[in-house]
Amino acid sequence: MPNMKKEELIAELERMKLREMRYRILLDDSSDAIFSISHKGEYLYANRQFASGLDDSYVPDDIIGKTIWDFF
Repeated sequence: MPNMKKEELIAELERMKLREMRYRILLDDSSDAIFSISHKGEYLYANRQFASGLDDSYVPDDIIGKTIWDFF
């Protein structure tokens, strides 16, 4: 990437954003509970299925940045 022109970098960034959006849609709409945590044990990502599995009133934003100990 160091030798790419500005236009090429912008185009690649747009392609990366599109790929991220596609994967996020797949994860968010999955019927499986999906989450990721940091090395410190903080939730970095949680889909709706995971959030509702903890408690029906939770949404993913309620979980991000918290740890398992915040819920149990």
